[in-house]
Amino acid sequence: MKLSLHTVFPTVVRDDSVVNIYLNQKFAKQIDIVRSAEESESKIDIENLFDWDSLMDMPAYLVGQGYNRLSIDFSLIPKKENFCEVFNTENLVATLLDDSYLILPKAERWIELPYLQLIPNSSYPYSIYPDLQETTILLTNKSLSTIAASMNFIFYLTQQIDSYPYYLNITNKVNSKTKVSHIIAFGTVKDKLMQDLSQDAPLVINEDIAGRTYPFIEKFVAYKNILDEERTQKYSFRNSTIEKKEVNTNLVLQMIRSPYDTQKTIMMAIADNDKCLENGIFSIFQDKNRGKIKGDLLIYNYKSEIAKSFNVKDKYIISDLNWLDTISLVIAANPLLYLSMLFLILIITTYILRSFLLRFKEEHHKDAE
Repeated sequence: MKLSLHTVFPTVVRDDSVVNIYLNQKFAKQIDIVRSAEESESKIDIENLFDWDSLMDMPAYLVGQGYNRLSIDFSLIPKKENFCEVFNTENLVATLLDDSYLILPKAERWIELPYLQLIPNSSYPYSIYPDLQETTILLTNKSLSTIAASMNFIFYLTQQIDSYPYYLNITNKVNSKTKVSHIIAFGTVKDKLMQDLSQDAPLVINEDIAGRTYPFIEKFVAYKNILDEERTQKYSFRNSTIEKKEVNTNLVLQMIRSPYDTQKTIMMAIADNDKCLENGIFSIFQDKNRGKIKGDLLIYNYKSEIAKSFNVKDKYIISDLNWLDTISLVIAANPLLYLSMLFLILIITTYILRSFLLRFKEEHHKDAE
């Protein structure tokens, strides 16, 4: 991050006059006025104004989501020549010219997905651009309750990001613009478009599931195409609801890698009917329930406010880094993989060193027995 200040100061600044810069009310940088101006003390003593460009680095970690506030505090101290001189420090004013600018470089990303908890934690991946220019709300049906569910989620996002969704796209079709964005789909199990989107998701929605009279999400472990027996036992899923009484109380959230763009994600909000979808979204994103959003598959009963989360699909990496840095981070993020690679490198190093010593011995000690 670079900051270029074009400023005008009075000539009575002293050697210890400084500019303190704050980003989001946190101290970021202090500039020595005289040294940054690259002016000699003799020029400062002359009763004239001077200006300069000061290009400096600022710590990018101070930048937050949504609106960011930059404040500049000029500490101007008059330079005295004689003991009897008195200056009115309130009249010392610095002028910041309008050709000053702040450069925010595009940050490199490296993140392991899918993790639904990134949404309540940091609104990722939608917070990359706080105006939501790479996000599309996909409505798989046109009911008012489905629209209301999507509006509740948009309100939650904009509240968390602290910005306005200027470029958010809302549609009911998967077109060329939708495919290059992060998709957030809202709908029911009966929607053909939602069924198509779920084909690579933890919970695959099909006609057989959609046509049953009991809550589809409570029986999904019976389908081996969705979860095999080993994973079913691993996550200890138990059917704990009554089939018909709670058919309208369960919401499913799941996240997958977009099949249209490998650098994008698809999050699906699914329910048995649109009213359940609206109530479920409203409930799960309340402050007290957001911590329950975990894994890549969430089953949530909005009446009992009980959530069950799972990590079903294999993780994938979204990265702007080069392949070597990406591999290094993948290894470092996995302790077992890190130890395995360390052990492998140790074996290879030992083998190379042993081969070198044997060759050295053969070449320099040919007569030795």
